[in-house]
Amino acid sequence: MIVLPRSSAMPEQVDRRNVMRVLTIAAAACSILPIIFIAKLMTGHEVLYPDFFGLWTFGRFVLTHDPATIYDAARLTAFQGGLGMPVATAGTYPFPYPPPILLLLAPFGALPYTVARLLWLGVSLSAYGASLAVWQWPRPLMLLLLVAPSTVVCCLVGQGGLLLASLMLGGLGLLSSRPVLAGGMLAAVAIKPQFAILVPFYLLFGRYWRALGGAAIMAAVLIVTSMAAFGIGIWHAWIMFLLHQGVSLTAGREGQLMDMMPTVTSLTRLMGGSVAQAHSAQAAAVVLAIYALWHVRGRRDVAARSCLPIGTFLATPYAFHYDLPVVTGSILLVISSRIKAGQRFRAGELPVLLGCVVIPVLLVGHSPVGSACLLVLLGLALMLTANQAAFRGEIDK
Repeated sequence: MIVLPRSSAMPEQVDRRNVMRVLTIAAAACSILPIIFIAKLMTGHEVLYPDFFGLWTFGRFVLTHDPATIYDAARLTAFQGGLGMPVATAGTYPFPYPPPILLLLAPFGALPYTVARLLWLGVSLSAYGASLAVWQWPRPLMLLLLVAPSTVVCCLVGQGGLLLASLMLGGLGLLSSRPVLAGGMLAAVAIKPQFAILVPFYLLFGRYWRALGGAAIMAAVLIVTSMAAFGIGIWHAWIMFLLHQGVSLTAGREGQLMDMMPTVTSLTRLMGGSVAQAHSAQAAAVVLAIYALWHVRGRRDVAARSCLPIGTFLATPYAFHYDLPVVTGSILLVISSRIKAGQRFRAGELPVLLGCVVIPVLLVGHSPVGSACLLVLLGLALMLTANQAAFRGEIDK
């Protein structure tokens, strides 16, 4: 049986003034990251086709081709090359996602690239901010949120981490007041299925029956709408893609990018572990995450709800540094709720929580040390938020 640590293990107290000082230092340290990125771009060593280029081509492809053929890697690569993708990056933007995500990407694909890129950034940041505003947290932490490594990386590469975070955090924030809508938002996270693996457990354990109903409705809407928009054949093509190709975590391009993947599977492989050992370690992480959700099943406080996004990152075998905004947002929500409630941090709590926000900067440098540190901190953060009695007074409205 897994035993989570009790709050008595950290008896020392840190006052509010020191907390704000530490938060300011963390924000200042994180603000260096954008400068580093800009310097890299100016030296010409960075590829001029960020990840959003791939997302944009996906949306454009289904508007001009048979949507089902988007899972044909050769045809998609040829299309991307025709839009100006350099030969050196050809084939680096396959489409492994389920069809419903194209409902989001197709409108952006209809726009010129620059316009689509700016609109994507604006929508992503707005959705992220709106999802966190639901929780009514203090404004001083907004600076740290904006300059956090996960936010900066996601904005610069143009990935969907901010939108993913807005769905999960917004859904969690609305569970008590608008459960059906909340369930729908949590179900929509399945546009990237690996991030929705714990959602059913959380809703079932917490007996969020109306939210489960909302999730079922949203799932049906996404499936039917995507069929109507792109044809039934695209679902068959996706299933065949998964059966015959799938997403490899141990070979190909993903294998080369493991140092940017803060997952248990990737870290095990980077440390020289076999595929079987990686799967075993990942399974253990899944069990820990599910147990944590069971442990907080009767609670409705901010910290308990943060266990879902934190646990998800420990449980999923496939995630990149640009997917971390959901963790950053949930960690900062826990910190802000403690500040608002006038509760002091015991020694060791704040370093662990802030470490989850700041450490991802190491992933930008392709350092496996960053993944190792982050996963350890996430594990500690999960145990703290799941078991600390001090958190339990933070009931959301």
